[in-house]
Amino acid sequence: MEKKLILFLFAALLLPLTSAICTLQPYIVNQDPYPAVPGEYVKVVFGLSGVADTSCGIINFQLNPSYPFYLDPSVPSSSAIKSGTYVKDYKDHWLIPYTLRVDNSALDGINNVTVQYSSSQGIRSTDFPIEVKNPLNEFDVKIADYSFDTKRLTLQILNVGKNNVDALTIEIPAQDTAVTYGTNYQIIGSLDVNDNDQVVFNADLKDGPIKVILQYNDINNVRRTYEVNLDFNSKLFSRQVPTGQSNFSYMSFIYGILSIVVLYFAYRWYKKRKHSKEKPLKMH
Repeated sequence: MEKKLILFLFAALLLPLTSAICTLQPYIVNQDPYPAVPGEYVKVVFGLSGVADTSCGIINFQLNPSYPFYLDPSVPSSSAIKSGTYVKDYKDHWLIPYTLRVDNSALDGINNVTVQYSSSQGIRSTDFPIEVKNPLNEFDVKIADYSFDTKRLTLQILNVGKNNVDALTIEIPAQDTAVTYGTNYQIIGSLDVNDNDQVVFNADLKDGPIKVILQYNDINNVRRTYEVNLDFNSKLFSRQVPTGQSNFSYMSFIYGILSIVVLYFAYRWYKKRKHSKEKPLKMH
């Protein structure tokens, strides 16, 4: 009987010790923007569950970023709270926001950041993936056609980037080598990777560089600008004959010569016939 009582008392004393084990679990609440953009900032909110357990004591949370992520010098990398504290509407959870700077040369893909957290149970660390993707796009812009007679300029735009784009517009700003008539911009809209489209402007062009501005919404719905200079050479277009049409000036010259020859012989025939009718008959 005494042996059973001793075992019961021992279990009773051990129960609060086992139930008081601090269990903390870190996780990511949000990443904005998603994916992160090279050369810009990304806001990451971490969460740490289990902080309501007072047995955890003082809880420390520290972010240890490595390439391609950096914290600005003025931003502390660690925070601490006393266990038993939590954010309203996030019972038993501690929310820790960080703003990270993404290196300009960061490659597309998954890059890890390491968080370290400590309590009465010791120090632990966990890696979290942060996706990076460059939303900036490149385009191949060419002068497809230009007519000196109609002043009609056709530009061809090819999406040679890695991402589809939306709300794409093409603008020819005021410049010495290109004077537009009417609107100086055209709207394409959406343009997928490897797709192309054409826009038409009415413009007076001179030899030299022509600046063209493309604006679009990237994969994060951020408005971006892409500029290109096109080298216009009038010699490439001044003698160009549109498909399906003849050279009007040359053919007009030929038709004119033929018309003169025909009129000349017709006139001679007419004069000869008239002269023969007017000649008197000889009497025998």
